[in-house]
Amino acid sequence: MLSGRIMLNKCFKASLFLLMGLVLCSGCVTTKEGDLMKEDIIAGNAQIEQLEVNVSSNHKEISDKVDKINLEIGRLLQTSQTTTANDHAVLLRIDRDMRMLNGMVEKNGYEVQQTNIKFAETIAKLEKRIRILEAQLGVLPADDTKQKTGTTGATATGDDKTKTKEKPKESALPDNPSDFYKHAKSILTKEKNTVAGRRLMAVFLKRYPKNSLADNARYWTGESYYMEKNYHQAVMEFQKVVDQYKKGDAVDDALYMLGNSFLKLGMKEDAKLFYEECIERFPKSRSARKSKSALKKL
Repeated sequence: MLSGRIMLNKCFKASLFLLMGLVLCSGCVTTKEGDLMKEDIIAGNAQIEQLEVNVSSNHKEISDKVDKINLEIGRLLQTSQTTTANDHAVLLRIDRDMRMLNGMVEKNGYEVQQTNIKFAETIAKLEKRIRILEAQLGVLPADDTKQKTGTTGATATGDDKTKTKEKPKESALPDNPSDFYKHAKSILTKEKNTVAGRRLMAVFLKRYPKNSLADNARYWTGESYYMEKNYHQAVMEFQKVVDQYKKGDAVDDALYMLGNSFLKLGMKEDAKLFYEECIERFPKSRSARKSKSALKKL
């Protein structure tokens, strides 16, 4: 638009010069009038030149402003692109850090879970030991004391009186360990003489402490107390089988009978622990099958 105006002004100026020439050449005007016209033309030309200067100055100013605006726009676009790239990089780092944190949380959660499982197992074992100690000391939980009063020592004493027979002479007992064990077990299981049978088992353990049947003798000592409903003493004897004869063949039966003894004492949770241990350690044994059956009834 500015270029068009400049061209128009130049055309107008050329026309004025042409007109002035024609007038001077025609001789149709006087010298004075020609001088006046010449002055007017010169003044008009000066105005046109000033207009051209003003227009050119304005055009340059406007052009400079446009250039500055374009530069600012370019800078803003570049800044925006850089900021967007930086923001994208930051988001990528944040996403990576979040993934790492989630992984750490999951790992820590798993480790905490495993630790809790180990703690629970340890606590269960400690509680089991506490119950055994309670049984050894003849202590029952408060809610079981009333229920079980009169079923332990008193019963055993009564049975001892009714079943006590003459103490067998050790010299008359079999010399062979296997025959000795069979004789003691027969008195205990067939004759139902728990006192005499228990005494014979005690003699066997004294004579043959390293014999392969020693764990069985200890086990039947526990059975003798169980038959008398003296469950506290039964717990002590069965636990000796588990502790002292770890590789013996009576451990699974002892674990099962520990469960039964605690169940008789009204301690179902403790009984459950021993049944489960029997199943876990001796899954294919007869005692494990009986333990599973007992668990279903709890």
